[in-house]
Amino acid sequence: MKNKILLKNVKFWIDRNVIHCDFSSKFDKKLHKAEIENLFITIISAFSNGKYKPLLIDLTGLDSKKAIDLYKLLSSSTKIDSYALSESFIVKSFKVKLFLELYKLISTKILPNNISTNLTGALQYSNKKYIEFNAYK
Repeated sequence: MKNKILLKNVKFWIDRNVIHCDFSSKFDKKLHKAEIENLFITIISAFSNGKYKPLLIDLTGLDSKKAIDLYKLLSSSTKIDSYALSESFIVKSFKVKLFLELYKLISTKILPNNISTNLTGALQYSNKKYIEFNAYK
C-alpha cells in the first residue's frame, strides 16, 4: 500500500494497481456532483500515471441512503468513466446490494461495475478487469 490521501473525509490509496477509495461516515453528501467528480478525477490522475486502473469504492462507512446516492452519482459519471478502467463498489448489506443491482439493470452504464458486500469479491473483480485490460500489451 502506497501513500494515502485524505480529502473531504474520503481516503484514497493505490495498492497492486487498484485505486482504493474509502468514505468516512463524516463524509458531507452536500458536496455538489461537480466537486465529487473533480475530487475523483484529480486523485485518479495522480495515482494512475496515465494508465487505466480499476477503482474500488468502499461505501460501508456510510448509511444506506448516502451509499445509494453516491453509487448513483459515481456510477453515472461520464467524467469519472473516462479516467477509470472499472468500478467496484462495496456496500454493507445484501439489501443495499440487491437494490443497486436492480438500479444497475435500468441505468445506462458504459464503464463496467461490480457491487459486492465484501472486500474479497470487490478486489477479485478489480484485479480481473486489470488483467483482462493489460493481457495483450
